[in-house]
Amino acid sequence: MSILEGFELYEGNSDKTVWEDCEPLPSHFAPITGDKTIYQVHLAYSSALEREDVIDVVHQTISRALSFAQANLQEDTYAIRINWVHDFTMTITYGSEDWYKESPHVVKCCFEEIGRLVWSGLEKWLEAKERGEDIELSQEEEGIYYFDMIQAGIAHAIENPIINKVLLGLQEMNIGLYYYEEEDYENAKRIF
Repeated sequence: MSILEGFELYEGNSDKTVWEDCEPLPSHFAPITGDKTIYQVHLAYSSALEREDVIDVVHQTISRALSFAQANLQEDTYAIRINWVHDFTMTITYGSEDWYKESPHVVKCCFEEIGRLVWSGLEKWLEAKERGEDIELSQEEEGIYYFDMIQAGIAHAIENPIINKVLLGLQEMNIGLYYYEEEDYENAKRIF
């Protein structure tokens, strides 16, 4: 039985995301590590700013990552890793204990409009600080508002019956779903 039996890719309700498949390439570190894996990055650019749209895009991203479960599972796979980087990019890979070894299919979603809004708020704050002014940024400009939406999107996706079924199947294979920020591997939290 396939781990993806009955799986349907969630395409989403939001028109705020454009997906593209990058050219398959070997790792940049292949000459040093001898890694012969050809990596395929599945990349999305999202203009989502509204709560429902951001949650929907996160759901799409997780669904797309799970669609590669069969192709990504290796003998030593123990985790699906969701990494949120503060440049407003979500990356999902399958991995082993070796955090530098990644799965052949990598799914990334760049939240471009969120990044623009937060960076413009930071620039506004820095300019005011240079003028000696003390201004407060909105939650949107600080990024806190969107960080909460990303968390809500992950929870929403996990609750989806199709995604939940795949995660349960992976859990039976001792493969968990982990979340971490930036490159903080040691503090990755198992969320499923």
